[in-house]
Amino acid sequence: MSDIKEVNEPYWFEHNTNLPTCADLLDHMKLVQQVDLKYPIILCSDGRLMDGMHRVIRALLEGHQDIQAVQFDTIPEPDFINIPADDLPY
Repeated sequence: MSDIKEVNEPYWFEHNTNLPTCADLLDHMKLVQQVDLKYPIILCSDGRLMDGMHRVIRALLEGHQDIQAVQFDTIPEPDFINIPADDLPY
């Protein structure tokens, strides 16, 4: 758990020009409560978190020292580049 650097970064709000509101934090708290820790987090080849911050936070809240993780050997090419999230087909 201590190797996950993103815990000390503005992970959910890094592209936000405004500081997060209490409502923003509440939305994330709800998601943290809903996650299932049986699913591993996903790390890229250099160990950075690609998916699973809500699981990381839940594990930390519950006092876990470790979390299941899978890690890519190489960083895969993105499916889409410079596409607004609302325009993605999924």
